[in-house]
Amino acid sequence: MPESIYDVILLIGTSNESWEKAAANAVEQASKSLRNLRVAEIVELDMQLDAKGKVEAYRAKVRLSTPARDLITKQKQRQAEQECTRQDEKHALRYIRHVEISPCPSGSLAA
Repeated sequence: MPESIYDVILLIGTSNESWEKAAANAVEQASKSLRNLRVAEIVELDMQLDAKGKVEAYRAKVRLSTPARDLITKQKQRQAEQECTRQDEKHALRYIRHVEISPCPSGSLAA
């Protein structure tokens, strides 16, 4: 196996049915935003209980690994999206500054 660097992410999945489904939920949700998930390790299992001690939810703490370059790519994509949002906001502010705003008829802001 070639030398690699991996990022490790800790997630908590939940399910009303079982620990297996709780772990699967964590991995399924992570796979929607991360690529190339390599290993999922169950770190801890616990349960959320109600006031009477009845099980409300099963929880699985899952440690996921993904190649570091994939996480960096996702971070760069997020930064680019944020920069586009900032540029859109700057454009909107420039537009607002050029539009004349008339005062409310009563002279105060409407409630």
